[in-house]
Amino acid sequence: MDKLGKWDINNDPECVFCKTSPETSAHLFWDCFFTTQLWLRVFRWLQVPIPTNVHLQQWFFRATKGNSKRAKLLKQVCTDTLYSFWTERSTRIFDKMQRAPEELVKEMACIFIVRATGDLRSYLLGLVFSFNFFDESLLVLLTVIVVGLVWSS
Repeated sequence: MDKLGKWDINNDPECVFCKTSPETSAHLFWDCFFTTQLWLRVFRWLQVPIPTNVHLQQWFFRATKGNSKRAKLLKQVCTDTLYSFWTERSTRIFDKMQRAPEELVKEMACIFIVRATGDLRSYLLGLVFSFNFFDESLLVLLTVIVVGLVWSS
């Protein structure tokens, strides 16, 4: 973000998502109203209690310690979510396109499932089927991708 300003690529110092605060990495990933709403949707979908009275970034640092299934899931979700935020930011800046929050969360869920392995993938797929998270066409596509991944491994 600061580097883009030095290169004169993104002259707007405001956050590309909320347009109310200066864009810093801390704001973009953890403090922005828009990305916070996405985090909350991801937590709801994963059935992870929403952290309260603690900064989200610090909560992740604590929650991802160790090698438990929960810690592994949250490590993957955190990394994939931050990457999704960054790619959406780039799309908004360079392609001048933006997607609705629901669309982003569904794409993020697909990324979580495709990148997950073993028990984590099974758990995530179970959440998809139990909550009718995707529309039918996206669910068919996701199933084809996951079956292809299983067969190729």
